[in-house]
Amino acid sequence: MLVNVFLILKTLNILNISDDQLAQIFRIAARMDTGKSKKKVETLPPAPEMPVTSVSETLSHSLVDVLLLGFFAVVLTTSAFLKFFRSDI
Repeated sequence: MLVNVFLILKTLNILNISDDQLAQIFRIAARMDTGKSKKKVETLPPAPEMPVTSVSETLSHSLVDVLLLGFFAVVLTTSAFLKFFRSDI
């Protein structure tokens, strides 16, 4: 389905851009197409609905990331500080 969306967008949008080199090539190729069948212009299907997540669920997922970020920040800062002053643990 995703490929179809890109193909529809390409035929609807890229061909209408005048200063795009690829669009000019597509226009020339379309003029050279002498097929007797007319292409039917497809419309884009509606976008799929996105699931709505609550703020508490988002925070619970990001809590682990924030804790790991803090842990590594403290560990790396401490090790850099100790290495800079050539101190032993």
